[in-house]
Amino acid sequence: MPVERVYAHPKVKADVGRVALQRGPVVYCLEGVDNYGQVRNLILPRDAKLTASVEKDLLGGVTVVQGEALAVTRGKDEALETKKVAFKAVPYSTWDNRKPGPMVVWLPERAELAEIPGEDGVVANGVRIRASHVNPTDTLLALNDGMLPKSSNDHGLPRMTWWDHKGTTEWVAYRFPKERQVSGCAVYWFDDTGIGACRIPAEWRLLYLDGDQWKPVKLSDGASYGTALDRFNKVKCDAVTTRELKMEVTLKNGFSGGILEWTLEDGK
Repeated sequence: MPVERVYAHPKVKADVGRVALQRGPVVYCLEGVDNYGQVRNLILPRDAKLTASVEKDLLGGVTVVQGEALAVTRGKDEALETKKVAFKAVPYSTWDNRKPGPMVVWLPERAELAEIPGEDGVVANGVRIRASHVNPTDTLLALNDGMLPKSSNDHGLPRMTWWDHKGTTEWVAYRFPKERQVSGCAVYWFDDTGIGACRIPAEWRLLYLDGDQWKPVKLSDGASYGTALDRFNKVKCDAVTTRELKMEVTLKNGFSGGILEWTLEDGK
């Protein structure tokens, strides 16, 4: 059975630009125990050669997939750098039977999608997303997955919440692969009144990274930070050029909060 590359449906935004490995009906994964302790920083180029071989003494006897990947690191100037490394993949059904560690099924094909050791958050659509806190059952990927909510109480799509933090000041941030000019954003708040304890926030503001300092954006005339339900709350500001943008949110006393979608408006 040949080793095949498998791609997700393009509407599965989290897997765009990523590939999985399959041999016949068997899906494979990479575990840290076989790959220098790291797997989420590896990318698999489209032209990488893949081979399958039997290892009788591994996991009771399995066929593994091997090849050459690229390990991604960040240089001193923050540019992405790659280094060729050998990798090994095992059948997904056998994972987590040895040492604990990271595991991945969907491998990036581009360096900007790799998760570099020591850098927190997740990467989606080329943007690194970080937060002060995220509920383990939610996901930061929800922020820019392009899935439009039907309402603020929409439980039919992924969300990001700060649950179970209540009444605190929290944040989420987008870090771009290179400087980007931004002149506004729109946020769709999550509010599960009648079901849970997430509410629209008491207040929020937008900040940008200038060198090593966070500075608030200057709102355009007539603009304000909205907290309306069931729609995008848009805000305009003077254009800023930055590598990272942060939304700082103050939660209502006694309540938590969350976001269904956060989009940016590029500067002109």
